[in-house]
Amino acid sequence: MHNDIISFCDKWLFLFDSDKVFDFENDFGDDCEKMSFKMDLFNSFRDAFPDATDATWKTEELERVINNINNPAILGSMLFSQWRSLTHWIMIYNLDDYIDWFKIVLTRLKEIC
Repeated sequence: MHNDIISFCDKWLFLFDSDKVFDFENDFGDDCEKMSFKMDLFNSFRDAFPDATDATWKTEELERVINNINNPAILGSMLFSQWRSLTHWIMIYNLDDYIDWFKIVLTRLKEIC
């Protein structure tokens, strides 16, 4: 499973870095499901890090706490929850505003796998 997660991270880090994220709205969620990540509205993150809830949307706060997150399930849940938030609840968003956030979480997920 860890090799699959690393491949998932490599794929999306490459796409975000190369500006080739054409089907983010469909493909990212599908890939999260294939990895068995849970979309839990950030609940697992908030339970583990109750003092860092701004990290769910503020890149600066995420950078402060990211190295304390050592659980792949929490990171996967964060990715899936952020995707769902953008594509189903916010609906009108500029992905460029969130790419750094996704890259930080993907990089950490790859590091711990």
